Amino acid sequence: EPVSPEQPVAPEQPVVTEQPVSPEQPVAPVEQMAPVEPVSPEQPVAAEQPLAPVVHQHKKGHLLGIMLGLIAVFAILGIGFSVFLFLPAGQDLLGSLGYGQVVAYALAMIILGLVGTLSLVGGLMGLFKLLTAKKEDKPAKKKGFTLALVAALAFLLAGAGFIVSFVGFNGLSTGPANIADSVITEPTELRSLTAPVEIVFDASQVPYNSAEFEVISYLWAFGDGSNATGSKVTHKFNRKPDTGVYNVSLTINYRNLATNEEVKQVIQIPVGIENQQAIIDFTISPDYGSTPITITFDASQSEDPDGEIVAYEWDFNADGTIDAEGVIVEHEFLEDGEYQITLNVTDTNGETTKAVKPLSLSAEGGFSIKFSLQPDDAPLRANIGYQFDATATAAPENGKLTQYTWNFGDNSGTQSGRKVTHSYRNEGIYTLTLTVFTETGQTQTKEFPIQVGDLNTSPNALITSVPAAVGGSINGSVPLTVKFSANDSTDPNKDIVEFSWDFDGDGISDALGGNAEHTYTDTGEYLVVLTLTDADGNKDTAEAKVSVGERGVQARLSANPIAGEAPLAVSFDASGTTTDPSDPVVTFEWNFGDNTPVRRDNAQITYVYKQIGTYTATLTAITGSGKKSTAQTVINVNPVSLKACFTMSRKTGAAPVTVQFSSKCTRGVVSGTKWNFGDGKESIERDPVHTFDTPGTYTIKLEVQKDNVIDSFSDIVEVRVE
Repeated sequence: EPVSPEQPVAPEQPVVTEQPVSPEQPVAPVEQMAPVEPVSPEQPVAAEQPLAPVVHQHKKGHLLGIMLGLIAVFAILGIGFSVFLFLPAGQDLLGSLGYGQVVAYALAMIILGLVGTLSLVGGLMGLFKLLTAKKEDKPAKKKGFTLALVAALAFLLAGAGFIVSFVGFNGLSTGPANIADSVITEPTELRSLTAPVEIVFDASQVPYNSAEFEVISYLWAFGDGSNATGSKVTHKFNRKPDTGVYNVSLTINYRNLATNEEVKQVIQIPVGIENQQAIIDFTISPDYGSTPITITFDASQSEDPDGEIVAYEWDFNADGTIDAEGVIVEHEFLEDGEYQITLNVTDTNGETTKAVKPLSLSAEGGFSIKFSLQPDDAPLRANIGYQFDATATAAPENGKLTQYTWNFGDNSGTQSGRKVTHSYRNEGIYTLTLTVFTETGQTQTKEFPIQVGDLNTSPNALITSVPAAVGGSINGSVPLTVKFSANDSTDPNKDIVEFSWDFDGDGISDALGGNAEHTYTDTGEYLVVLTLTDADGNKDTAEAKVSVGERGVQARLSANPIAGEAPLAVSFDASGTTTDPSDPVVTFEWNFGDNTPVRRDNAQITYVYKQIGTYTATLTAITGSGKKSTAQTVINVNPVSLKACFTMSRKTGAAPVTVQFSSKCTRGVVSGTKWNFGDGKESIERDPVHTFDTPGTYTIKLEVQKDNVIDSFSDIVEVRVE
């Protein structure tokens, strides 16, 4: 019987709820369904109803994934292809394959159009699904949103590809881009330069589409009024512009190979110059002469176009050290030779500029005596006529030479003329003498050695030593160290190639070189042999004897200085003397070689030579047992060099100005004096008085003379209007 609804559910009800629900039956307690009603054939089975929607949903997801993948692939391909087409590397590759820019552009547009269409369709589908999905159907909404987002990104990428293609195509159609960096320069940094500066410009690497264009010309305008043509040019900017920048302009003209149309590209290259070097101009007066001579250097004409010169530094002997500072300086040269006078100036920007001028000082007294030979043989050949040409000879201060006299040294007499012809009959060494005369009566002579024939003469060996040989022998006690030198050896052909030393006469070479040193540790008599060999295999030898005795006193002497002007103070030092410790030196005897009495004194002493001459100073060291050893050195005391100098009672004043001059500060023995007051008047008095009547600046010059030596000194007097 059916259960009454009022009947409470038995305790079995909770048990029923714990049982799993059958997928084919509705959930209900068993007790309440005692009479089970048969299922109506029209009622659909509950478990079979959801199958159709699940299959449809899986198909939609699969199609969505395929669409997203296609959009992404086409987007990547489209963008990559468009960028590849219009990068410079891509241009050359397409050109090599035979594709022009029009074909490339069309391909890019097709691919990008396809990507854009797909992304647009996908975006619309995503939006439709997003908007039509039920609110509670979150998976559907998420898929719609994803599809719309991916499609939108693909559409944006396609748009970017379109822009790249469009810009690239139009850029290639009108010529390459204006890229100043593609112009290579040397130096690479074009800012903060200092003029004058030389710059290399190279436009050969400026990119362009060689498949579509050819270069017609490169035209350069440097901004300073000068121009040039060519892909690579060099230009020197000599001055700083008012604006500090030169705008260099490069115009490249192209021809379109398809249309024959000419197109132009302009590239601007700024060149910044922030400083201009000082312009150095200095004079040398006099610019010739024989030493000793004092020369004036004047840089007052130097200038800095964009500032001021703040320092003048002079180097007179090219040793890199500063010898003088100032605009106008003087320097005394004591030796003949070729000098490089260097002036370094520094401007207000700290920039240093250097100028170098040559100065030649020689015994020719301002003459430059030279000649050339035709044919130019070295050595000359016998019985061949040679033309001797003295055209290169010059007189001092551009004086006019009026006569040339040649003496060829072969007893053939003399010839006259600027150009003469002569032949030597025999081989040998001759002395050619050339004498020149000026229209003012000045004359100068110079000798030249002339070698005729390949004489193949042998060298002449000569040994010198320290200590020096005395009585034909180098003497000392063990251990005796001797320094040998072959520097005084000679060779007519000047081609000695080997110096070999044998220190003990055994026939075996002990050392090589022009200088050698050997220490004798055993007593005895030794024979030193020097052998010279020249390039032709000719040899010569020289010998020296060395006598080494038992250890005893050995005098050693040094002096400083060994030459100078009188009066000359010389410091002698014998502290290097050696002896047996058991027999020490007790006395040092000094003989200064000037007929003064012999003095017994310490190992170190200073002596003043008052008279001009050459003196041999001798030291004798005496031991307690009476053993003696001597050492000598030569001292040269020279005359005081001639050095002009004067003082003035005043250097400025209102016209008329009377000035007292004094030459008492002049050094050396003076035999003649000459004054030039700069106003056309002169004087030969030693201490003259002179009046300057007219305002102006006057250069006063004093010349003093002793025999053939002349020295000068100059100063300035300024006379102003009263």
